Amino acid sequence: MIDNQETECRIIEASKLVFIEKGLDGAKMSDIAERAGMSRTALNYYYRTKENLFYAIIEQIFNILLPKVENLSALKGNIDSKIDAIVEIYDQVLRQNEYIPRFVFVEIQRNPKLIYDFVDKSEKAQLYLKALSVLLNDGLNVPQMKAKFQKVHLITVFFGLQFVPYLLEPLLAMYREADKMERENFLTEHKAIVKKLLRAYFE
Repeated sequence: MIDNQETECRIIEASKLVFIEKGLDGAKMSDIAERAGMSRTALNYYYRTKENLFYAIIEQIFNILLPKVENLSALKGNIDSKIDAIVEIYDQVLRQNEYIPRFVFVEIQRNPKLIYDFVDKSEKAQLYLKALSVLLNDGLNVPQMKAKFQKVHLITVFFGLQFVPYLLEPLLAMYREADKMERENFLTEHKAIVKKLLRAYFE
């Protein structure tokens, strides 16, 4: 059982890299098998199609985010403390799962309908969106918000600020020393800036 779990994890990790590089349309099961260090026949034993692998990765993303977003809706405190908590949670998730911004962005650009259809039919995706809506309606219940802002703008600003450092990482890396601590310091500084910008958004 442990061997099967380890193999599935290896396949998923290999799939993430291949999908980021080539997208779903350009990826081949043979590419994934080679990256995972196994035969195509062995890969088929676990996942028969690349679409199944792709959906498994998206499901994994919602599995990571859903419980954290659900917990956010119960947060107490003023708007600033809630913003800080939200940013902290997403910062932690992205540092531990750096593939998410690139994976999502690449496929949204190449095949937005695929993402749309999956989210529309996925129970976990719908639970995530519902929890996010509760958070925006209740957890961040600022009177002037409804008059001044639309949710779509707030979501765009939030995910834009959170995702961009990871999307730009190949370029940003050229402007600093090859030092992991320096990158961690940059992300920590960026997190503080995101908090300030989001607070200003509600003023």
